[in-house]
Amino acid sequence: MYFPETHYPSFPFRYMSHAAQPVYPFRQQFPSLDVSTLQISVKRFRELIAQANILLNSLENRQFAQQIMASAQKGDDPAVQRLVRSIGVRVPVTTRFTPTGVFFNLRINPLHEENCCSLSVGLRWGE
Repeated sequence: MYFPETHYPSFPFRYMSHAAQPVYPFRQQFPSLDVSTLQISVKRFRELIAQANILLNSLENRQFAQQIMASAQKGDDPAVQRLVRSIGVRVPVTTRFTPTGVFFNLRINPLHEENCCSLSVGLRWGE
């Protein structure tokens, strides 16, 4: 059938303003939730927070802070580690320092069954 250029047949159905959504006959099944690992991680993380609190409270002591900074400026990492252990922190702590700050990474003992989490603390000490 030929139509002149100025006349087109009307659209055979109404224009829909939105696309049809597919219908799925079933819902995807997910495994049951087990939050026990998350709860253990939360408990261990609270322990890390308590250990970080010991560290922060000690760093408020001017003499201790000066000892940490002096050892760090000399690049004496074993002395920094000894100082951190001397205040009663019971978890492994990795220390990294720069001219402008210090970073402490506290973690649950890696040999512990629930090696779940770590806590990083960054503090500025210079310009």
